[in-house]
Amino acid sequence: VLNKHIHINKSEIISLNLPKINNNQMKKILKITLSAIIAIIVTLAAVPYFFKDDIEKFIKKEINKNLDATFDYDQLDLSLFRDFPNLNVMIKNIRIDGKGNFKDVRLAQIDRFKMSLDAKRLFFKKDLEIKKIGLEGADFKIKVLKNGKANYDITKNDTTQTTEKNEAYTIKLKSYYVKNANLNYDDASLNMHLKIKNLNHQGQGVFTEKDYVLTTQSQIDTLDVYYDNIHYLNNVKTKADAIIRIENDFNKYTIKDGNILLNSLPLQTNMVIALQGDDTDMDITYQTSESQLKNLLSLIPKAYMPDFEGLKTNGEAFVKGYVKGIYNEQIFPAFGTTFKVEQGYIKYPDLPQAVKQINLAGSVVFPGGKDLDLTSVDLSKIHFVIAGNAADGQLKLQHLMTDPNIQTAFHSVMDLGQVKQAVYLPEIKQLNGYLKADFNLNGRLSAIEKQAYEHFKADGSFDLKDFNYKSSDLPYAFNISRAIADITPQALNLTRFESQVGESDFELKGKVTNYLSYILKKNEVLKAVVDLHSNYLNMNEFMTADDTTSSSSAQDSLIRIPKNLDVTFKADADKIRYKDLVLEKLKGVVTVQNQKAELSTILTQAFGGQMNLSGIYDTSKPNAETSLKMQMKQLAINQTAEKLTLFKAYAPALKNISGQFFSDFNMKVDLDKHMNPELQTLDAAGLFKTSNISIAGIDIVKKVSELLKIKSLSTATVDQVKAQFEINKGNMQLKPFHFKVNDMSSSLQGKVGLDQNIDFIWTLDVPRKMLGGDVNKILGDLVGKVNLLGLKTNLGDIIPIKFKIKGTYTDPKIIPVIGNTEGKDTQENVTEAVSQKVDESVDEAKKQAQKKADAILKQAETEADKIKAEAKLAADKIRVNAQKQADKLVKEAGNDPFKKLAAQAMAKKIVQEADKKAQKLETEAENKANLILKNAQEKAAKISS
Repeated sequence: VLNKHIHINKSEIISLNLPKINNNQMKKILKITLSAIIAIIVTLAAVPYFFKDDIEKFIKKEINKNLDATFDYDQLDLSLFRDFPNLNVMIKNIRIDGKGNFKDVRLAQIDRFKMSLDAKRLFFKKDLEIKKIGLEGADFKIKVLKNGKANYDITKNDTTQTTEKNEAYTIKLKSYYVKNANLNYDDASLNMHLKIKNLNHQGQGVFTEKDYVLTTQSQIDTLDVYYDNIHYLNNVKTKADAIIRIENDFNKYTIKDGNILLNSLPLQTNMVIALQGDDTDMDITYQTSESQLKNLLSLIPKAYMPDFEGLKTNGEAFVKGYVKGIYNEQIFPAFGTTFKVEQGYIKYPDLPQAVKQINLAGSVVFPGGKDLDLTSVDLSKIHFVIAGNAADGQLKLQHLMTDPNIQTAFHSVMDLGQVKQAVYLPEIKQLNGYLKADFNLNGRLSAIEKQAYEHFKADGSFDLKDFNYKSSDLPYAFNISRAIADITPQALNLTRFESQVGESDFELKGKVTNYLSYILKKNEVLKAVVDLHSNYLNMNEFMTADDTTSSSSAQDSLIRIPKNLDVTFKADADKIRYKDLVLEKLKGVVTVQNQKAELSTILTQAFGGQMNLSGIYDTSKPNAETSLKMQMKQLAINQTAEKLTLFKAYAPALKNISGQFFSDFNMKVDLDKHMNPELQTLDAAGLFKTSNISIAGIDIVKKVSELLKIKSLSTATVDQVKAQFEINKGNMQLKPFHFKVNDMSSSLQGKVGLDQNIDFIWTLDVPRKMLGGDVNKILGDLVGKVNLLGLKTNLGDIIPIKFKIKGTYTDPKIIPVIGNTEGKDTQENVTEAVSQKVDESVDEAKKQAQKKADAILKQAETEADKIKAEAKLAADKIRVNAQKQADKLVKEAGNDPFKKLAAQAMAKKIVQEADKKAQKLETEAENKANLILKNAQEKAAKISS
């Protein structure tokens, strides 16, 4: 307390006249001292408790005031008493939620934040010592938009001005850690995605106003890195130790003696990155510290190396690289990577053969500067032997950005049946055949583009024979008896291709004219002209294969046309089956371009006649669109109505008509994922013509026949029909047309809705002599009633009868109208009078019998429909659940092509089995329903006869 020195020697102390302290006074002093100590301890313990709410409000207010985000937590614990003189802080369940563009994105959720620091240094020393600080159970989600805006950039700009100088300080961080943290980094500006699962990180460091130095150790259970849609690292277990130095106000970063372990591959790295205005100066080196092929193979995901521990490997592998120089918007640093594999050997534990003599050498080099076109790729050596089959090649690429210069050669004669003996291919059930590949390419791409073929060397061939392939991805074997392709500068010529897939056979010939541009340049279009001949094509086999294959982009049988194709097919097929439609003698030209297929004069035979098609199949939009112009000649009406969706939807009664028809119409419609037309999008207009036709079993005609007591009408003959129709968004309008039924003049017009409800008016001129006696009596009485209403009517020998037909084709409601009346109300009265008289003319006994029969049929139909509906509901549920399970498998596989292939195979099996189960359920229900209807029809027939 006294700021001065007091000098007292020993003799002076002895001579001091100090007061004597007795026992009671001593007890009092100790009591006061002890009370003071207790008071201090209680205060230290109580202050955080009594002021906890105020402290929490202050913390949240101050933090949120300075953040462009919402900061919150559940519980704050402060304690000086627990580890005095250290201040202990613990915060539970911290949340940081974004705002604006990131409103629904949670940047961070942390289960626990802990900190322990020396409290006395806060007040008495400039140096701060943090004993320990850490995060436990954290989830971070970082999102960067295409414009570069990031959800982690949440600190508000400080607009206050200060003239204070930064004072020197030192913060000693004795220990920091992160336990069980997950990170999801999604950067749309770089097309990069990084995922870290279960990160455990620890270290220590010293922070001053000039630099930060950290000594770190990290471990990650799984690391995934995607860049530009390429999965570079897949579920990689990672360890890293490094000394990190941050200097010059966060503008210089140094990593010294970095040791990284990716699965079993060790890497050593050193790097210096300095930010200098708009420039970034880089000096990065890396290399493998151990040259073993097995370590490099450890990066291959376990899905493709299922027994890595049992895998026998030998040989050396080496990777070394650098990045040096300035990076900014105009220039790039120099970079280079070299790699080498010498005398590599790989043998799977369960396979009899091995891959031997793997020798690879290559490099990628860029000297630095503005022009990335100076990058060169040199694979100077490619050699391997698979089960005794050798392959040799080399590849050198230059000027990839402007005018690619390619030098490559490859040679191999391979027995494909031996490949599966040495390479793990679990999805391939059978692989046989002989492949001879021998080609050389040398020259600049511009020589081909300018058709200066003499300046580009391209020769060689591919020869494949007796190829047989079976896979869990394909329900049918794929066989190629012979395929030969020759390489020239002008084109890749397919001179022979004979194959069999399931029941379908193919013969192809053609040429691809710009195969090198397509391979070497981005967004180039592959151009080809191909002749296709087949004796029989069963398209249902290919549709089945598509139906059972799921992916993130396509989970249906819709055939989508790639963007970068410009191909002309000249097709010639003797017979094609598509769903339950059979086409014969098909000839035509299909041009594929801009995700569209244009059909030019497709001629085919079907349903006993001929069809001529032209139009466009467009997959450039989310839904496929089809616009067609169709000409049909002499097609069988009943067969066509059974098979074509258009007829089944709008005129199912045509299946009961014998005869031929001609039709000309244009249509435009979207297709669903199973390539079925979505009728609500259908627009069409056309003409339907027939010669003489026979009608039998049409419910509408049958009911009219019973109503008029004209039995011959139920199996009528109709002369030529010429009807025009229009369909607008799925609703059909049939324009009025005239025809004769059993020599009676007739006309028909009306509408058919998307729900298949009908609204027709059928007019029939009936000779009076053809009507039964009871009906003639009713007509005579009717004339008198109509005259009493003040309407003059005269029913002659020919009686025009109008039938209003509503309801559905299978359950039509028919209202007859007789007489030439005017006015709505009067006409309705006349209609009711006629209907009443007609009902009274029916024999009461027969009427009751018919009602009973109808009731039996109706009850049977209701029961049958219920059985089928319940079966369909159950079947659909089975399919939906299977598809969800399949989609989940494929989604979990990610974008890695091999893992995706395995997942698709399993997904296919799941969907296939579910579809079989569902079809069986529907078939059993259909058979049960048909039996119920059959028994009811027989019973009703006995009652009504």
